[in-house]
Amino acid sequence: MSFFLDGLKNVINQLANRRDAVSSNTITSRIIDNSELNAIFKSGIGRKIINIKVGTALKDGLIFDDDITGEVYDHQLTKHVKEACRYMLGFGRGVVIIIEKNKPLSDELSTTPANYRIETFDGTMVSVADYSIDLMDDRYMKPIFYSIKGHQVHHSRVIDFTYVKPIEDDAHNYNLGGISEFELIYDQLVSDGIVSRSGAAILDKNSTVFYKVAGFKNALRVKKDDEIVNFFSSLEDARSIFGAGIVDKEDEIQTVSQTLGDFEKVDTATLRRIAMVTSIPMSYLIGENVKGLNSSGSIEKDAFENMKESLQDDYIIGNINELLEKLGLGGAEFDRSLSLSPVEKAELDGKVLDNATKLFNMGEDYSEYLKENNLISDSDPFGEL
Repeated sequence: MSFFLDGLKNVINQLANRRDAVSSNTITSRIIDNSELNAIFKSGIGRKIINIKVGTALKDGLIFDDDITGEVYDHQLTKHVKEACRYMLGFGRGVVIIIEKNKPLSDELSTTPANYRIETFDGTMVSVADYSIDLMDDRYMKPIFYSIKGHQVHHSRVIDFTYVKPIEDDAHNYNLGGISEFELIYDQLVSDGIVSRSGAAILDKNSTVFYKVAGFKNALRVKKDDEIVNFFSSLEDARSIFGAGIVDKEDEIQTVSQTLGDFEKVDTATLRRIAMVTSIPMSYLIGENVKGLNSSGSIEKDAFENMKESLQDDYIIGNINELLEKLGLGGAEFDRSLSLSPVEKAELDGKVLDNATKLFNMGEDYSEYLKENNLISDSDPFGEL
């Protein structure tokens, strides 16, 4: 029997116990198959979410250890990283593999590969051929060989962009990969789809026109109603109304028009929940100004920046540096200063200069501080205060 979980039980009114939401409901989850993930990936709202997240996370740009690394990344790797990030959010995994000429994919990657090309695949094309269960192994519960489109690929050739990591009991259900963004927000996407579909149905069924035609019942009896129906169908097509009805003139028909005034509130509620679970502010998600008197949008911007930085730090920059390292290149980090507005950048630069002046007055090395904050470079002739 269901009951409240606070230790108090009503032994007379069992109905209250049965209706208690805590004791009669439980939270469950389901694993979304690849075909449904692909359908969401191709949908309008699915693409919108991915484009906002990936586009914003990679918009900041990168600061490289050397110019050669920057040139190789810009000319050869940018599109593959962006594609892998989209697959990571859409399917939980996107992989970048390094293919060397005249060398099997199952062999370990060369220390400094010279003649190579890069390919990117989504999680639906990837499965795990072998993995380690040795707790002392550095690759414990990590793939040793990947199976990609029928080819066995050594892990050293693979940069595995994975999204939210499942617990170990669920890891095999995701091929030791990650959980898709769409699976995390699946309930909200379904709710939005229901509301979106009901909008068209409301327009269709909100009001129906009935034509009263003399002798229509007799025409039905003798199967002569086709000409009447065709005539009024042509009228409806010209009038661009979704549907109408034909009745006999002698019949009495009552038309009831329904007004659903809360539809906009329901639509807004579903969008707000999508905004909440994706950490994308609603104004960013649907592309409108922040509503409310004296609303500056600062709270929405802070939340958006936190989401972006979390995505960059937790799921992107580590994989980028792994790819650069495998190719024998230097490291990289995101340039967070590019996300600041001109006013914010001026305020930050002012604070940096004030701190540099204080360091100068204390006899400390202020020039290194200015270099760390990108106000001067090693070759800057104006590096003295």
